Amino acid sequence: MIKIYTPQLDSLFKTDTIKLVYSTIKPSTVTMEEAVDIFCSVVLPHAAVNWKSVKIKAPFTEEQAEHWISYIEKLTELEKQKPTIEVEFISSQHQQIDKSVFVSEGKNNGLYFGGGVESLTALSQMIEQKPVLLSLTGPLWMNNDHESSDIKKKLEDELVDRFGLMIARVWNNCKELFREGDEYINMFITGGLMYYSCAPLIRELGLRAIFHAMEYEHLQLKIEYDRSIQPKFTLSIPRKGLPPLVSILNSLTKVELLEMLYRQNPQLCSYLYSCLNNTSKRWCGECGKCRRIAAYCDAIGIPKSHIGMQENIRYKAEKGTLTKLFWKNLKKYKSKRKKTFNI
Repeated sequence: MIKIYTPQLDSLFKTDTIKLVYSTIKPSTVTMEEAVDIFCSVVLPHAAVNWKSVKIKAPFTEEQAEHWISYIEKLTELEKQKPTIEVEFISSQHQQIDKSVFVSEGKNNGLYFGGGVESLTALSQMIEQKPVLLSLTGPLWMNNDHESSDIKKKLEDELVDRFGLMIARVWNNCKELFREGDEYINMFITGGLMYYSCAPLIRELGLRAIFHAMEYEHLQLKIEYDRSIQPKFTLSIPRKGLPPLVSILNSLTKVELLEMLYRQNPQLCSYLYSCLNNTSKRWCGECGKCRRIAAYCDAIGIPKSHIGMQENIRYKAEKGTLTKLFWKNLKKYKSKRKKTFNI
């Protein structure tokens, strides 16, 4: 647990405690340096955006302080009023991170894993290297709240057993801290939160690089949307000496990624789970993700039974900033396939 001490706390957060639980793989320790990084990834962007002038007091290393000041500058460069960050150092004798573990030869890589189209397709390309799957779970984590439904967890457990993989889960309550919704959290917090929540595991396992799969639709958007997880920004997240965060597969649309997954590794494809709701069914059939995946399956020629999906899910194009692009690109995909078939 990490406690947040700040004046006017109630104006920023709904609770004063950041909680993390490392379940499947437990690091032997979480260093003070790592705890400060977790704190900064959650608290500092939110405070900077809302207060514009922030003074933070923590047991920073000098390099660490420089990183977070630079990080906030890059993250908020499109804001009309640029925030200022003042750092006050607290001396600490606590253990620091041994960064030499990240450059050892023969170590593995990590892959952010949510069990959807992008992460499964990325896994299909890396399966022989057996990357460690890094998964964040907890309240409000879309379809990754195992306390609401264990369907996704069971699918993941079957997958790692079948293919001899390792999954490292990090439960956290961070989304419960904010009054704002996912669009705001993805704009400023998610990218840093995902990386630094996993940092003790990354160190413990000596991972060399962390891969994050993202579809082309995100690159079609302006950087203002989901800024903290945009490929243009994610290289700025790791501190000097820590493993890089590498965005992959973002030259392909989501429907093209699903086609690649099904054609190249249908066994992996059968574990697909991308329903937006945590219900008693694998596919609720009503959310945008279910309708989108159903439309993709029909366009590609994937039997819905292959992914445990029921028939007769009605299509309904979405109009959100990002989601409308999925349907626009699906239309282009179908038109291209039709022309190719006619030739």
